[in-house]
Amino acid sequence: FKLYTTKESKQLYIHSKLVIVDDVYVSLGSANWNRRSMTSDTEIGINIVDTELVQSPDNITVNKLARNFRIQKFMEATKLTYDKLDAMTFLEACDALEAAAHDDGTSIIEPYSVEDQAHFDFVPDALRQIVDPDVEEN
Repeated sequence: FKLYTTKESKQLYIHSKLVIVDDVYVSLGSANWNRRSMTSDTEIGINIVDTELVQSPDNITVNKLARNFRIQKFMEATKLTYDKLDAMTFLEACDALEAAAHDDGTSIIEPYSVEDQAHFDFVPDALRQIVDPDVEEN
């Protein structure tokens, strides 16, 4: 499991909610992926399962739109051409993403490591249960 973030030196701030699942499903919009955003908050978004299917280099049937969208996002991160990424298996494309995160500085991404940090929870549990009952304590 790998996470990436934009390089601080690029001075980019990207705040998007994009989910692409297995090159078959795309969700793009303002909603966070939690119960409150999906059911209660005022949000806007689009969820797409395309009916046009294609065979990937992995020999897996996927949705054309979802795969093309993922390739476009990988192009932004890796600086590789569409044709080069289109010919790659999914794992080869992920390897290209990893290589871009460790490149000479031309890509916009770098590895992101998550560190456990202690925090002080100043919201009483009774209030938290009323405001957002789906949040679990860690």
